[in-house]
Amino acid sequence: MIRILSLTAVCALAFSACKKDDQPTKTEMLAGGKWTLTSLTVSPAIVVGGAAFTDLFATYPACSKDDFQTFAADGTYTYDEGASKCDPTDTQTDTGTWSFNSSETQLTLNGTGYSDVWEILNLSATEMTSKYTFEQNGITYTATGKLVKK
Repeated sequence: MIRILSLTAVCALAFSACKKDDQPTKTEMLAGGKWTLTSLTVSPAIVVGGAAFTDLFATYPACSKDDFQTFAADGTYTYDEGASKCDPTDTQTDTGTWSFNSSETQLTLNGTGYSDVWEILNLSATEMTSKYTFEQNGITYTATGKLVKK
């Protein structure tokens, strides 16, 4: 009887050690679906015409708020203008490549004429928050964006 219990315990440990980790990888969380920007803030405030703005998303026209991005597991991405384009002469889609750094804390987007590195603050299967630092007119700004996957 003790022999059977011992064998059962060993088998249970062996099977639990071999059990696949059900946590998706960051690539699996990012790939697939349509990522839509739902908020974009900047610090310090950007001053335009004497008015200071920190909520950049609030200033976006409706034709920009339906834009989305898709990321493929092969390291390519597509930016799509969505159902309404702000400028009818713009192309519907733009493509590029994406990659994580070795610790998967930064997302690099490479497209025609640009390479942006976003620091990932939070990434789940349905939501991503990231920040991007840039300089304009001698001032360093930090933009923080939230995207939701649909």
